[in-house]
Amino acid sequence: MLATIGGLFFNSVSPAIPAATEFAVGQAIVDSINTLGRAPSFTNFADTKLSTFQQEFAMIGDAGNLDYALGAFYFKDEGRFRNNRWALFPISASDTTSHDNATKSLAFYGQGTWRMSEDSPLSVTVGLRRTKETKDVTYLWRSSANPSGFFGPFFAGRPLSSTYVADELAETQPEVAGIFGKKFSKDFSNTSGKLTLGYDFTDDMYGFLTYSTGYKSGTYNGDFYDSVNNTGDLLLPEKMKNIEAGFKADLTDRMRLNVGLFRYDYRDMHISSLFVRPNGSVVSRIQNAGRAKRYGGEIELTVQPLDNLTAALSWSGVRGTFDEFPLARNATTSIPNTVDFARRGLSPDNQVTANIDWNIMRTDFGRLSLNLNANYQSSTYAIAMSSDSYGAPANAPVIFDQLTNNSRTLVNARLSLADVALGDSKLRVSLWGRNLTDEDYREFSFNYGASLGLNLAQYGEPRTYGLDFAVLMGE
Repeated sequence: MLATIGGLFFNSVSPAIPAATEFAVGQAIVDSINTLGRAPSFTNFADTKLSTFQQEFAMIGDAGNLDYALGAFYFKDEGRFRNNRWALFPISASDTTSHDNATKSLAFYGQGTWRMSEDSPLSVTVGLRRTKETKDVTYLWRSSANPSGFFGPFFAGRPLSSTYVADELAETQPEVAGIFGKKFSKDFSNTSGKLTLGYDFTDDMYGFLTYSTGYKSGTYNGDFYDSVNNTGDLLLPEKMKNIEAGFKADLTDRMRLNVGLFRYDYRDMHISSLFVRPNGSVVSRIQNAGRAKRYGGEIELTVQPLDNLTAALSWSGVRGTFDEFPLARNATTSIPNTVDFARRGLSPDNQVTANIDWNIMRTDFGRLSLNLNANYQSSTYAIAMSSDSYGAPANAPVIFDQLTNNSRTLVNARLSLADVALGDSKLRVSLWGRNLTDEDYREFSFNYGASLGLNLAQYGEPRTYGLDFAVLMGE
């Protein structure tokens, strides 16, 4: 915004506008800022209402060496989303991406575990689920934007702030032509299954091998409209094939070890993206990402050296790439090798967690306990890719660098005095601290690309501490 104001004062915004007019518009922008004072550049007011109904019928039992579960599940919801967004005050406008949505889903499922005999160490589990769904959306977008941008109100003799409305007036803004009132509906269906071989090596050690398929519903994104194809933004279902192997073992009476390895193959994977519109407003969008692979493992060790002390240490690691990814493109040009730039969003290569629970003492007055935990995770990317079109007049597709979310080690602690008698209730007092080492780290970041030309980052909370009081009624 400051760059725009400066450009207007120095006649460098549009060669078609006389210098005196640009200067006057720049002054009008300053006047609008002075009039509304601390009016924010970006705000988003949202109101959501959702009504749901669900019903499940299940039958669980056994027949000889077979344990089984059968069932049916029905789900229905109707949602109403209303919002009002201010972008780049006072050189843009306010708008809404209000919409209604609805879902109907019906599923039938069954799963059974069979052993050759009651004492057989081998078990076979087979499961199957059939799902049918319908997703509906109605776009109710509105906008106070002027087709001539911030020059429009100026030439009409109105204050530039006239293109902004208060939140309570959001639904009085003009309807967005070609989008408002559009309705779309899509049916989805899926059959998913599971096969697990389990083996009891000893009474204290169990191993397993699983192959399964999974399904995540498709839907319409009411916050985004496919203007190129003049249709609702359809998100196809995400499908996954999974192979997993591992074991769970009680090494001693006080030590347990769990180990697992996995591989996921995704088709039409759902990824989160942020898009910046020309008016500066930010749109969150879930889109399909072609094909992707993920593989990794996890190890968890739990020990209890004392009756009142339990410690756990775990590691998890994830690797994987995209085999297919949507192209970065404009009307005539595309970047074909986007898979070389796409990143695994918010999924660290390595994560280590340590936890200690210590019941220090129990007295007639109360129970004193301490929890310590630490978590390390390697750096991540917030979203898969940041791309846009940039550079008039060609507006070539560009993939922008992203800031990484820093690796960090967070240490937290809580000291609690619980079970303190308080009449018929119990009092619990806790002294706690989070991020005790005062780690400085980015936990989310986004490149605004061509629209604003800057990076936005959200940092994690610094060292915080406090004191909690809780009353457990009727204890």
